[in-house]
Amino acid sequence: MYVVEGAEGKKEKPHPVFKMEKFHGLLSSKGILVGGRRGTWKATPTGSPVLEDDYFGDMCKVHSDLEALRQCRKSINNLSRFGTVLGQDVVMGLPEFPLRVHADITYYPNHYANDDGKEIWDIVGGYFGWDGHPKRQGNP
Repeated sequence: MYVVEGAEGKKEKPHPVFKMEKFHGLLSSKGILVGGRRGTWKATPTGSPVLEDDYFGDMCKVHSDLEALRQCRKSINNLSRFGTVLGQDVVMGLPEFPLRVHADITYYPNHYANDDGKEIWDIVGGYFGWDGHPKRQGNP
């Protein structure tokens, strides 16, 4: 359902793009008609399947095998709000809609650049005994 467009070092960074024609094809392959009098999935004025989350969620109650795609779509949309760069390094998802994700990991002590973030990480790290912090007993 997604393809990664853009490239590192270019004006447009790598980002996932939902391909409506692939989703429409998936629905068709499952016998789900879009729009018209016989359609079981509502269509937009342009004829594309409606993808608003509430409607998609309702449709997943009937077509439960689409719920993983719905959740994946929500996660990608949420990640993109924070400027997360997604690329082509890791493959995840189901065979019907593979997704490649690129993520960088920043290890301790460079998790956070500001003092507030460092203080929070020290509390959490101490509570769970992560990153060389001695594990604390009780509340942080």
